[in-house]
Amino acid sequence: MKSKALTYILLIVVAAIWYQVFLRIKSNVSGEEDGATNLSRQTAGFQLIQKDTFLLSLNYRDPFTGRSQSAAKDEALLPEQALPPLPIMKPQFVWPKVTYYGWVKKTDSKNPLCIINIDGILLYLRKGEEVFDGIRVVTVDRDFVELRKGKNQQLFYRK
Repeated sequence: MKSKALTYILLIVVAAIWYQVFLRIKSNVSGEEDGATNLSRQTAGFQLIQKDTFLLSLNYRDPFTGRSQSAAKDEALLPEQALPPLPIMKPQFVWPKVTYYGWVKKTDSKNPLCIINIDGILLYLRKGEEVFDGIRVVTVDRDFVELRKGKNQQLFYRK
């Protein structure tokens, strides 16, 4: 008998909990809200805030020069002295990525064929041949190849 009474009490508690759950679901599904205000009808008043300006107090010692910042600030306010114009430097030629793999030579030939990879393009060139952009093969050896572009000349060693 005891277990039947406990079972009935627990059934009533479970039914009350499910009743609360269904009431919450129903209130969320239905569009009626009792105490909620309509936010779309409210107008928000914004105030414009003006920017604030300020000056920094730079009255500490510079850790690199040992002078105080106020002295450095006074020097910065002095008119600039006329500096001589900087010489115009011509841009230096930058070699593309060149990889020299070696050469192929017949036993009776005196002009070997070198295998070069320039910017991902594999080329087979002989001495004196010119590649795109005016790069010319000057010397071909077993361990290196010498290339020239205008006045720039560089050796590239075998990989």
